[in-house]
Amino acid sequence: MKKYLANVLWEIELIAALAVVLTIIKGGIDLFQTGHLFWTTYLITFLRGMGGSVIFFGGLELIQALYDRHRNQS
Repeated sequence: MKKYLANVLWEIELIAALAVVLTIIKGGIDLFQTGHLFWTTYLITFLRGMGGSVIFFGGLELIQALYDRHRNQS
């Protein structure tokens, strides 16, 4: 159980880091293209990035759990 919780906490840290990097990149793109920073687009970009990251890492956890279950049954 501790291993699973450590794995989930590590993935939460990765999700947060990816969201921060995505938000910084979006800010740079906005500033370069228009010369302005749009705070509303940051919120939308952050939510999309978080959603995509959660789906991606959730899928990885599901695949890993299925693989571990298959390996233990063999």
